[in-house]
Amino acid sequence: MYTVTGQKHTGIIWAIERLVERLCPSLWFDRANMKDRKDFINIIMEEGKKAGPVLIFPEGYCTNNTRVLQFRKAVFCDDIIIYPIAIKQDARFGDSYWSEDLFYHYLIRLLSSWASVYDIYYLDSQRKKPDETSDEFASRVQKMIAEAIGTSPAPFDGSVWYKKQEREKYQNALREKCANQFSDIIPTINSSKKIVENDTVLFSTS
Repeated sequence: MYTVTGQKHTGIIWAIERLVERLCPSLWFDRANMKDRKDFINIIMEEGKKAGPVLIFPEGYCTNNTRVLQFRKAVFCDDIIIYPIAIKQDARFGDSYWSEDLFYHYLIRLLSSWASVYDIYYLDSQRKKPDETSDEFASRVQKMIAEAIGTSPAPFDGSVWYKKQEREKYQNALREKCANQFSDIIPTINSSKKIVENDTVLFSTS
């Protein structure tokens, strides 16, 4: 038995969550509530250590199999065993990626498709190495899963993937980083140019 986790919803999804609660242990949280998010992480850690496996989606957002988004690092810490599971959708018979604005539109499309087919890979369990940070551990597991399903790990999280404002902030940060790196290179280029100009050695071809 394992514990299912996810974000609290209303409407149809709320009804599905109530059904899940009847079938297996469940933990829900409100992503918009900072305190709820922190409490949720603490509860997950306790559940993972005492009650057994906790099923989480470390990306935090739905993706369409084109890449594996950056993982949340909170649970990638000491004394926690991670059992990576790589899931890849085969969209030939039905695309289960939620792209609609309304959930019931998505649900109707999903239920009317031929089938929802997934390839699932259970990878070797992983522990945080003594010389690893939580970020490095999360990144290592992310790369393992991406490699298993034949895609690439993304250097950004789901907020950048879905939110225009966060995407613009990320792009601006990349531009600033590129500009800083370029400004560091310019003095080296100028210095090398001066050395060449002052060099008295002549090169000739025969």
